[in-house]
Amino acid sequence: MDSITSATIPAKTAIPLYIGVALIYVLGTILNPRIVPVQFKDTAVQFDLDIHAWQESKALTDIQQYCLSLKCLQYSSGGFHHYWNDFPTEHSPAPGLQCNQIHDPEITYYDAGGIDTLLKSNHTTLRVLDICVGTPGKEMDLAFPLLRRLVMEYRHSESEIGYGSWIPKYAPNIEELEVDMDAILKCSGLLESLKCITNLRTLELNLGEQRLHPYHKQKLHHFLNQQNHMRSLELYIHPDTFNDDDWHPAIHNMSELRCLDLHIPRRLPHTFDRFMKGISIHCPLLEQLHVRCERGIMDEVIVYLVQLKRLKDITLRRDIHIIASSNFNY
Repeated sequence: MDSITSATIPAKTAIPLYIGVALIYVLGTILNPRIVPVQFKDTAVQFDLDIHAWQESKALTDIQQYCLSLKCLQYSSGGFHHYWNDFPTEHSPAPGLQCNQIHDPEITYYDAGGIDTLLKSNHTTLRVLDICVGTPGKEMDLAFPLLRRLVMEYRHSESEIGYGSWIPKYAPNIEELEVDMDAILKCSGLLESLKCITNLRTLELNLGEQRLHPYHKQKLHHFLNQQNHMRSLELYIHPDTFNDDDWHPAIHNMSELRCLDLHIPRRLPHTFDRFMKGISIHCPLLEQLHVRCERGIMDEVIVYLVQLKRLKDITLRRDIHIIASSNFNY
């Protein structure tokens, strides 16, 4: 948390804030609430608050009101305890969040006022937005001129990531995108809005176990085909749904690709050889390849690595253990 948050609370406002936090905690303990951890840090103290569910929206508003120099806020709820990222922030005397992580799959449309207020208050300063909530979220006419990284994930069967259907339309300068196939299937309009992103540098895509409808495939192909400047691609490949035909046209446009990360469970897809041949032909600048797979298919993966003659850095991982790492100098 040391590198991600910087905030100064005036002395005259710090005491009321602490008292308010204590009262919220006591009420929450008495009424057995849904626990909401909120992490942020000022120059003197780091907070990890337990907030009553009906105080969530107000808490987000109050935190911004009293922590005028706050640059990064990470928030999770509903048993969804995601990793906390070390988001980079830039020094700026102007108020406004630069990085915001909101994970609350149980929040409803009627409880989303705090999130809407947060976006309204910080849309001109946000650089990183990591969002996973259980409400569609009403569309707002808000521009995100500085937004560079957008993360939209889906983890709960009852949630819907509706914010993804409109935020990309108002953030044309996004350079890093992380999304999974479940989000694409559950969030109406996500693929339609992604076509507004044309300057992508980094894409992390979890293909999942579900097959795409032809309509979704067409939209995904259109999105991938227009990413001519992509330098880093990270794919979570499922052997039953991965199809080289979905990627072959896009690979033709990835001449700027420098880094490829592949996560392959259980077995290789039957079209994996064509995929790797396409990479070797159409990605002449590729220097780094990182593969995470099970031990049983490690030998098969190594066979395909031989095709990539210009690699300078190869990392093979089995689960979370590094199997081999080589740094080649040509």
